Amino acid sequence: MGKEIRELCRQGWHDRFSVAGGSARTADPDGDTIVTSPALIAKKLLQTQTEIILDFSSAAGNKVLVEAIESSSEVRGLSVIIGSTGMPSEDCQRWRKLAGERKLRLLFAPNTSIGILMAVKAASLIAPSLRQLGFDIEITETHHRRKLDAPSGTAKFLAETVAASVGDLNVVTERHGGRKENELGVHAVRGGGVFGEHEIRLIGDSEEVAISHRAFNRTLFADGALVLSSWLKGKNPGIYGLLDVDPKELLGQENRH
Repeated sequence: MGKEIRELCRQGWHDRFSVAGGSARTADPDGDTIVTSPALIAKKLLQTQTEIILDFSSAAGNKVLVEAIESSSEVRGLSVIIGSTGMPSEDCQRWRKLAGERKLRLLFAPNTSIGILMAVKAASLIAPSLRQLGFDIEITETHHRRKLDAPSGTAKFLAETVAASVGDLNVVTERHGGRKENELGVHAVRGGGVFGEHEIRLIGDSEEVAISHRAFNRTLFADGALVLSSWLKGKNPGIYGLLDVDPKELLGQENRH
């Protein structure tokens, strides 16, 4: 994801962003990436007067980032988008604490696709009514064979959001036997080189309503991350989730969808 974001910035995306640096396990031959070290990252943030951080690393990489910001009291006022999934709850709490102490604009974004944002808002709008009419709700996600977490962080986000909109559903990721009342099942498929597919299925006795999203490449996530960065930059310091994003506030922002 870092390469895609960097390339969009180099192409002059909006003329709003430029890459100040990055963090990786190994040095980048292009010379604008630094090896993961909390002290070095903190130093780089201050030297470059960085305003926005986009984190799409692993849970381990995210831990390095939070340690970097904790290590220097001078690092403050940043906008931070966390696209990492599978983080321990204690690391999420560390971020929440930092957001208050350092006046961060913090957005937890398990998926930065604008299409996913629209899909979950649409599903949350119709799910309560269809559930009252006896429809069952299931979510299926498909990713490439090498993806480690199953179900995906996006699938869990979709499930938890839709379940909360209904109010009486239990999210189930490992079903054994028949379907129980008040369940919302989440199913993971792994194979090939699929970038990401998610489908929210609302199934009745005689009909089905399905809301699906398919990613054709990784660039859409990078593009969405920059759209969300523009949105976050205009907000007050605080902690935000994807559901806080009003799609109307994204209108007029040039993107590649």
